[in-house]
Amino acid sequence: MRPNTRFWHKAAAAHRYDKATTDAKGATLLTDRELSLVQLVAEGCTSRDISQELRLSEHTVRSYLFQIFNKLSVFTRLELALYAINQREPDPHSDSRRN
Repeated sequence: MRPNTRFWHKAAAAHRYDKATTDAKGATLLTDRELSLVQLVAEGCTSRDISQELRLSEHTVRSYLFQIFNKLSVFTRLELALYAINQREPDPHSDSRRN
């Protein structure tokens, strides 16, 4: 009897997405692909823009956004953009002490 490979592929995919990867401080980490989507959302790109930029279907972009929203506990693109802005490293070349 041949094992049900479709079941195993679905189970592996579900495990990959359900498993939240965290760093030592317990902060949720995003994959490189998810980070690129977050950056594009923060720049104001629509799902269509993102799908064209990353060569993905719009459905795939929406699926990624759903996963990102769940990992970061945000509900809107605006909250995601604000999260991205707050997580940026300060630019060492900018003068933060403007007079």
